[in-house]
Amino acid sequence: MFWYIIGLLAGDGYLYDRKYQIGWVLNKKENEIQNRIINFLKVYQRLGFVRKIHVIERKDNSVEIKIYSKRMFNLFKKFCEGKGRYKRILIYPSELVKKIELFSGLFDAEGSVVVYRNSPRAFFVTASEYIRATFEKLLQDLNIRYYIYNDKSCFRFKLAITDLRKINHMSIKLAGVGAVTASALSVGRSTGLSYGGFFNITCSK
Repeated sequence: MFWYIIGLLAGDGYLYDRKYQIGWVLNKKENEIQNRIINFLKVYQRLGFVRKIHVIERKDNSVEIKIYSKRMFNLFKKFCEGKGRYKRILIYPSELVKKIELFSGLFDAEGSVVVYRNSPRAFFVTASEYIRATFEKLLQDLNIRYYIYNDKSCFRFKLAITDLRKINHMSIKLAGVGAVTASALSVGRSTGLSYGGFFNITCSK
């Protein structure tokens, strides 16, 4: 689970030096992802690393989960750093299970599944060259075929669904790609995207 959380932090999170603040900003509908983060933090809370877990519903239809902890800040700082286009993962895992966790966390942060002509499609978008390089290496190590589109603001991946079905990933967003089911269709609708509209996504800065 640790590397999954690192992936989420690199994609949807932040580390602020002031007051040793760590946070994740998620869509309000992403309840399962929110629960994973909170349950992870509760483990460290019981160990005395975290005093309070703040969950804040924001006006832009997002939820912010944040903590203030010098010990957790120093731990996470060893694994990722930077903001926006300059986000990067500092340590690349060597074990297969950790690579799958990191892939799953990154996908749940920056990926999406949409349905086009009754077939699920998986995409990943990042503005960071460093995250692009890490994600591409993960795809290669996990034998997931992909196509990458580059433009001035983003790196956009299209992933092979047949290959995703072969790995024992822990991604919540990819849970419905095994077949075209109601849940898969629901994932597509929740993103608010169509297949064609995917290429008009604005990258987060």
